[in-house]
Amino acid sequence: MWGAGRVFGFKCDCVNNHNVALEKTKTLSNSIYVGTESMLKASANFGHHLSVILAALVIGIALLPGCAQLPSSWQTQKEKPPVTYSTRSSPLPALPEFKAEVTVQAPMAKVKNVLMDFARHPQWVFGCQRSEIISLDNYTDATVYQVTQLPIVRNRDVIMAAKARDGENNHDQPTFTVTLEAAPDFCQDNTSAGCQRVNQSKLVRVRQAQGSFTLTELAPEQTHVSWQQYLDPAGSLPAWLYRANLAQVPIKTLRNLKQLVESEVDGGQ
Repeated sequence: MWGAGRVFGFKCDCVNNHNVALEKTKTLSNSIYVGTESMLKASANFGHHLSVILAALVIGIALLPGCAQLPSSWQTQKEKPPVTYSTRSSPLPALPEFKAEVTVQAPMAKVKNVLMDFARHPQWVFGCQRSEIISLDNYTDATVYQVTQLPIVRNRDVIMAAKARDGENNHDQPTFTVTLEAAPDFCQDNTSAGCQRVNQSKLVRVRQAQGSFTLTELAPEQTHVSWQQYLDPAGSLPAWLYRANLAQVPIKTLRNLKQLVESEVDGGQ
């Protein structure tokens, strides 16, 4: 896992450069602490942010000696009821693909409507600050622009090609899938109103990402939701720091989705 990765700009060689990499990681960890302390003290959440940074640094250093390879099959990492979270290797070196699953007590059509309403994604996608459709080819294909808020480092934005498809009935269980793939250059030389807004962005652009949401009808009032994705966060965000905080994104996102949909069903919406 660490053999193909980069930690703050230097390559981590598990066999030859292990000790050097570990010492550099410790040194750079101290530099980050000093460099961010003054900035964070201005925040009311200084203690919280500092604990997050220190926890991530400890995890990153602790994982370095193992040089474990990511498994190619799904491995359950966490069960945070009602969400199950698993990971496996991805096409991106040192960055895993995740899968999170949850069961929503609502008709599949209701979950589908919330999922496809991209403007509402900031209501339930953890960290999503802005979401809008910038191009709509038809009722099933769209190009979506989203901004994700990150602590400490610069926010990221991403342009995603979204394709929605009804699946074949599997043992009388209808399915619906939305695939998402990064399309970072979609707005290049594009003068549409949506792209004009996107082209004004000064954020770090995510260039590699692929994933999908799959809905399966378990019963007329019960829907299974599966979200899997791999993504390179781009910029100077270290791979180990990204991994250390990765699980909370899908877990909190699907928990939020379940609460939102079920509350609307209970409220008669």
